[in-house]
Amino acid sequence: MKIIKILLTSLAAFTLISAANAQQTIRVAVAANLALPMQPIKQAFEKQHPDVKVEIISASSGKLTAQIKNKAPFHIFISANMFYPENLHQDGIARNTPQIVTYGRLVFWSKSAVSENNIISFLNESNTKTIAIAQPELAPYGANAKNWLMQHDNWENVQPKIVYGESVGKVNQYIYSESVNAAFTAASAMYGKQLKDKGHWQVVKDWQGIPHGGMVLNYGIDHETKASSDFFKFLFSQEAQKVFDSFGYDSTEN
Repeated sequence: MKIIKILLTSLAAFTLISAANAQQTIRVAVAANLALPMQPIKQAFEKQHPDVKVEIISASSGKLTAQIKNKAPFHIFISANMFYPENLHQDGIARNTPQIVTYGRLVFWSKSAVSENNIISFLNESNTKTIAIAQPELAPYGANAKNWLMQHDNWENVQPKIVYGESVGKVNQYIYSESVNAAFTAASAMYGKQLKDKGHWQVVKDWQGIPHGGMVLNYGIDHETKASSDFFKFLFSQEAQKVFDSFGYDSTEN
């Protein structure tokens, strides 16, 4: 009887070790604004695929692209600007053609309430001393904020007030600490638990959706191939798209 117990204990231990060894890990590099919705999407996927662990790495799209070009071992890349994944595809770093996963929305945040028609005048007020945006050269939401201000002939006027963050993640930190008077960021921020009750939010309505997308990278094609492919496909599922919608994203551009 004692020998049987020892054998059963050894078998259980071997089974646990085998299960642990069988688990695969995939690393998904995502634009900073996607960090919030990617957490519940990751959890839903892992529930369906208990043999796969998903690690989410978030930063500005430009910084992630530079890391990928320097051979960072990322399986999947989802950018907030299709320029970056298309550039990687042209350079042969990704064999698959990039696909649009969802569309993001630019939002305006302010400490005090501002009507939609008065954003420009508010930004030019003397009491508005600091306006946070993500670095335009690295982060698509920063580039879109700059372009929106230029479209309204106001970029040069407010440029001295601009406070740059490397990504929308940094901009969101400024909002959380209320260390700036105003900010442009991703709509997902106003659905985050830590930020939704801070100040005043409004979607920039005269600006089209920002395409977010990417592909399985060469590293993901060559390593953990099925897990990488399965997760990328899952992003287009109804379950994942509902999560994106709940964070202010949209499946259509308009």
